[in-house]
Order: sequence, then C-alpha cells, then structure tokens
Amino acid sequence: MLGYVYMHNMGWGWAILMTIASLAILGLLAGVVLTAVRDRRSASPHEILDRRLAAGEIDPDEYGRARAAMSREGSGGLPAGPSTPA
Repeated sequence: MLGYVYMHNMGWGWAILMTIASLAILGLLAGVVLTAVRDRRSASPHEILDRRLAAGEIDPDEYGRARAAMSREGSGGLPAGPSTPA
C-alpha cells in the first residue's frame, strides 16, 4: 500500500524510464551469457589441442600423435576406446 501511495505521484516519465532501464539491464545480461556460451562451444578439437600445446600441458610428441590420430579418424576426434561386450 505504501509503495502505491509514494509511486502514484511520480508520473509516466519515471515509469517509462524504469522500464527502459530494466530492459537494458536484462539485455546486457543476456548478451554476456550468450557470448560466454558461444565462446565455449566454438573451439574445435584442433584449437583445443593447439591451446594445450601452447600452455605446456602436452609435449610436442604427444601433440603430433594426437594430430595424426585426428587426421586418421577423419571425424575430428580421437579414436574410440575398445568396445565393451553387451
């Protein structure tokens, strides 16, 4: 009740301004989330492998073996492990 009494005399200008500000904040938040999700999904297996080599997580020999395995498979992924009996 008190909110209505105090907000009642503010006029349409404030209502429109607050609506625009709220929509701008929601749009900014949605843009940040979409950018974060898109950046995470866009890395190909080759880019991930390159990044791991640059960071020192793998050595050049392991890098070469993984690149060769990816080109042999043709699907862009590492070879699948042994199949398990059903």
